[in-house]
Amino acid sequence: MTEDWQHYVAQPAFRPGLSLVAVRRSDREIAGLCMVAVNELEIERLGVKRGWIDILAVRRQYRRSGLGRALILAGMRNLRKAGLSQSVLGCDSENLTGATRIYERVGFRVNQTHVPFRRLLRVPVLESACPLTCAERVATEE
Repeated sequence: MTEDWQHYVAQPAFRPGLSLVAVRRSDREIAGLCMVAVNELEIERLGVKRGWIDILAVRRQYRRSGLGRALILAGMRNLRKAGLSQSVLGCDSENLTGATRIYERVGFRVNQTHVPFRRLLRVPVLESACPLTCAERVATEE
């Protein structure tokens, strides 16, 4: 078990009893999975009983077979059976696998859009561009 996976399954929101793993019968190869999470603090803060389809993954050779759709629907059923009224997920809108189409086909709609910005720090930041010294900048930010 990798360190990343051990960290993930140790999170209090992870719900192994609501999560699913699809396994090929002939050799027990994992074909896909749907990991479900329920964040109790989020539910308390928002006042909405919602759970997360936290990870949906289908191995390349099993894609376009309906497995992803089946897993996500089963995950949503498990959330409903657990007493939750809403299912949410996050995804990369530029995902090249076409996963966003599956989400839309099973009823998910865009609720929020996040636009990350990035800047490489290899290029020196020009100190002359700002007339304040570092100490002055800190003082003005407080």
